[in-house]
Amino acid sequence: MRNPISDFRHESVEDQQSIAKYLDEISEGLRTGSLSFRTNGDELLLEPAGLMDLEVKAKWNDERSRITLRFSWSNRPRSSKTTRLIIEAGTPDETDAD
Repeated sequence: MRNPISDFRHESVEDQQSIAKYLDEISEGLRTGSLSFRTNGDELLLEPAGLMDLEVKAKWNDERSRITLRFSWSNRPRSSKTTRLIIEAGTPDETDAD
């Protein structure tokens, strides 16, 4: 039997393919409106809906790189922000460097 919780946190060392699979599952859960996070018998069920806040941070230095993705939402209606974000896999074209 799973123990429902209201706060979930998990940290581990994973390879790129494993992390990509987690991101695929999060993406599918955002599309379907149901995300389940489970570990050690604990479970947190989230039901994303409506307009969402999105925060993306990316950082690089000589020692370590980091990407932080944060999604949040409310059950109340909200207006959208008009800032456009572009995320692309791979290396930017040299023509984009201008």
